[in-house]
Amino acid sequence: MKYKITQADYLEANRLAAGATKWFLIFALWCLVLLFAVRPGASPPEPTNWIVIATTAGVLAVAVFFGVTVGLKRQLLRVYAQQKPLHEEQELNFDDAAILWKSASGTFKLKWRDVHKHKENAHMILVYQSQALMHIVPKRAFPDADLLNKFLVLLRSRGGQCAAQLPCDPEPDHAQGAR
Repeated sequence: MKYKITQADYLEANRLAAGATKWFLIFALWCLVLLFAVRPGASPPEPTNWIVIATTAGVLAVAVFFGVTVGLKRQLLRVYAQQKPLHEEQELNFDDAAILWKSASGTFKLKWRDVHKHKENAHMILVYQSQALMHIVPKRAFPDADLLNKFLVLLRSRGGQCAAQLPCDPEPDHAQGAR
């Protein structure tokens, strides 16, 4: 299966990787502003002041969030532009033992047991080989639903065995090389 990772794919992959972080950020900013508005030792504000304080905190948190989001999007677009290998055609193959990615820049093989975790949404699959390193696989790369389902079944059933038990005990063949 061949595909190219587009700019839109790259942005969506980063949104998927971030997950609920953006909503946590809004909540944290709101709490922070609220904390500064209601200082310890100060007399308690009137009930109408609470509404003003909470509204102001919420507006500031959302403004900061959107400012950060716009800045982050610009940074991600710069990173995408700099990473020329992402623009190359990718080829994905898999079997019961591993996933194989090929491009003009090289080849990478990831055994199912070495998949740290994965994330997916309606359009994208992220396959993590570590907590921070992911491979982007757009679902449109699969020519039909059967092949996509086969990939997802293998990913869900065989991948991520190490993620449940951090740090992961090495397989016997890894243990011999590490000693």
